[in-house]
Amino acid sequence: MPSRAEDILGGFKLNWMNLRDADSGDILWEGNTDLSKPDQEHEARVPKKWFFEFGYVIANSTNTWQSLMEAAPESQMMPANVLNGNIIIETKFYDEDLLLSTTHVRLYYV
Repeated sequence: MPSRAEDILGGFKLNWMNLRDADSGDILWEGNTDLSKPDQEHEARVPKKWFFEFGYVIANSTNTWQSLMEAAPESQMMPANVLNGNIIIETKFYDEDLLLSTTHVRLYYV
């Protein structure tokens, strides 16, 4: 019998995700891989500068959210060639305090 987390994750899916330039609205990266799957490392080829936070997901619904991304101050930036392929974003999906899934996306700068 599946655990409660496995049961919820069975119906949970990220249909698609994109990254847009905040000023122009141009799509910089877009993917339709289901990033909610915890058993694989995903890959994203993204611009060199970005930061964002996800919002919450409403139960039993399809949700869309947007996040504004701003670059860190130049004094805090590391060279892109050092970071390229060496950054993994870990995202955790919860139902209140119950961890449903942990996913990993490795970043490659373009």
